[in-house]
Amino acid sequence: MNSSTEDQYRKLARHFYKDLDRIHPSTITAKLNFVADKYRPSYWRKLRNAIAFDLKDRSYSKPAKMIADLKLPPDAKTVKKKPRVKSVSPADVRKLLTDNHLSRQSKSAIRLALHLGCRPAELFDVKVEGQTFTIKSVKKATFFSKKLKKMVGRGADRTIEISDRLVASTLAKDAALLAAYSNEVKDAHSAIRKSLERASKRLFPRRVAKPSLYSFRHQYAANLKADSSLSDKRRSYFMGHQATSSINTYGDKRRGRSEIKKIARPAEAVKIRDTKNSRSKAFSKKRSSPGQTLQPK
Repeated sequence: MNSSTEDQYRKLARHFYKDLDRIHPSTITAKLNFVADKYRPSYWRKLRNAIAFDLKDRSYSKPAKMIADLKLPPDAKTVKKKPRVKSVSPADVRKLLTDNHLSRQSKSAIRLALHLGCRPAELFDVKVEGQTFTIKSVKKATFFSKKLKKMVGRGADRTIEISDRLVASTLAKDAALLAAYSNEVKDAHSAIRKSLERASKRLFPRRVAKPSLYSFRHQYAANLKADSSLSDKRRSYFMGHQATSSINTYGDKRRGRSEIKKIARPAEAVKIRDTKNSRSKAFSKKRSSPGQTLQPK
């Protein structure tokens, strides 16, 4: 778990403790069961993990394990996930980038996410050397995979070269601006997110779902999928994934557009696990094993 995730977990836990009479497994369990109807299952589990991490961080190992072992109440109501924008048209991008009320930092974040596919938390530590940009992954935490029987990671660093000099120069200035901004403002990510939310409400008042920083990462993935010259490993490299299957949750090929030629280091792209092929090979091996036949259920 990286430091940014740890800070986020501590923040979630502190907010959760606010209206508790005392921080105790019984009161925490009661409140978690109470809010199960208000949150989506994925967020409820994230909250539970954050509290368990915070308790363990405070050296309360046994209470931390008790909370970590909690399951979502079976009678909890299902909360529908809010619709998210997974593509941004050129017209919407122009509206946002020419809006006088949108902060300079938010505009820089939009350009970096759209041209480099940065996750929101990665926007403040982009290293620039000429026309080459190195993005340090915020999801490099490792976990044990039962299928692979080894420790694996969720994210990967990547180096991307922008062939257009003018675009590269603009992105370099954006990266420098955001790096300086993160040193000046305590929670730079939240400040940019709120600025973008206000601008989206003003520019697109009738829309239920409005663009967020992640929308531009989704559009970046769609652009990669629209480029037939790229392999799945290369696309995964650009996205900062360690497996080719991860990109399936991002973008829509039909809404993609090829704008800038990007070049990844081949040696790094080779490290990507081709999970699609590994699954198909395993299935073929299973079917071709002697003495085995697949019977309909």
